[in-house]
Amino acid sequence: MHSWFNFYCSEKFSIVQIMSLLCSPSKHSSSRFIRNTYNPNGNVYNAENQMTLEPASILTVDLSETTDEPPENKLKTNELTGDMADSIETVRKLNKALSLCVCYASTCGGIGTVTGTAPNSIFFGQVDSLFGSDTGLTFSTWMAFACPISVILLLLVWCWLTVRYFGLRSCFGKSKNENQCEFIEKIIAREADSLGTFNYAEGMCCVLFALITTLWVTRNVGEFGWGKYFKNTSGQNFVTDTQPAILVALLALILPAVNPAQLYRRQSDNRGDATALANLQDQFLLPWHVAQKRCPWGVFIILGGGYALSDICQNSGLSTVIGQTLSERFGGLSTTALIFVCCLISACITEFTSNAATVSILLPIIFSLGSSLGLHPFLLALPTTIGTSFAFSLPAATPPNSIVFGKGRISVKDMVSAFNLHVDILLPVKST
Repeated sequence: MHSWFNFYCSEKFSIVQIMSLLCSPSKHSSSRFIRNTYNPNGNVYNAENQMTLEPASILTVDLSETTDEPPENKLKTNELTGDMADSIETVRKLNKALSLCVCYASTCGGIGTVTGTAPNSIFFGQVDSLFGSDTGLTFSTWMAFACPISVILLLLVWCWLTVRYFGLRSCFGKSKNENQCEFIEKIIAREADSLGTFNYAEGMCCVLFALITTLWVTRNVGEFGWGKYFKNTSGQNFVTDTQPAILVALLALILPAVNPAQLYRRQSDNRGDATALANLQDQFLLPWHVAQKRCPWGVFIILGGGYALSDICQNSGLSTVIGQTLSERFGGLSTTALIFVCCLISACITEFTSNAATVSILLPIIFSLGSSLGLHPFLLALPTTIGTSFAFSLPAATPPNSIVFGKGRISVKDMVSAFNLHVDILLPVKST
């Protein structure tokens, strides 16, 4: 309980979850979502129209329903058949590739920032507990270190998925089917129009997101960081990454969800209607009832339990014993080989357990191992932390995998086959 209390009262608190609520009101009030469910066979089930479409029917839709051009200029159904109708297997491969790229890109992109994934936040919390806040590790320095890795991994994942499903030649040249390109452009334009216009609430969410990102990055940037103005006489910094998150969350609870000028005009028009006035006054950017319902409490519990588990391993001496034992066994390895072993162990364990629990158990052991070998604490801990985010092979390994797998467009076999991507390509890059 003491560890959980420290977790919720310190900067270890999962501040990124506060920002996840900001887009909820504007998203659900202004956007229209199309609920389509896909399966590995390439069929599309539309939940609104209660019908199932075969891939060939998707490719041969008559575009006359979606355009206002004269009949003689419209694309006919038979113009979209032929090569496209005969390549249903290509459509299935495209479904799988697009599905996998979503979850894989989420995993690679989360490495780039502290708040991108739970292991990064846990690493920051444990570094602060063991070594204090003067380690030089900040939101901006983490981005400078991890963003290049994230970009390289994204490029490698793109190359892997493209070559795996469409061959090496697909990476070069362009499509020869102009009808197919025009058809795709029309679909994209239609879906973009269905989202509606960019309203005031969505604009304010973007402003708040830019504000908190700027505050995080510029808090401790050498001599120019604004955090230096909040120190006591002994030089201790009172401001962490928690305060900007709380500030932005309070602004989201206070700011209206409609333009103030429009709100004033609507209040004047409904001055005698008490019910309408009450509804207008409740239109905040982040209503409290939405914050209560959509706040990811499960993530808080996982992170709090992870910190408690880490403290148990540290205070009981288990981490020290394991670290000394590992130093005796692996002390003869070179530093590069030791880093690769840490990456491999963390990446394999996280496929079967939560990445937050994995990094909470491994980090105290890795810190003790580095101390026993006389290495810098970050030399082994950073690769281990990043390795726990490399969950590509199983649906239960990470939430993005579970969400994509739940759509029914890919199978477990498709994800397990990504193990080659994991071992042959990503692990060497991560180790270097």
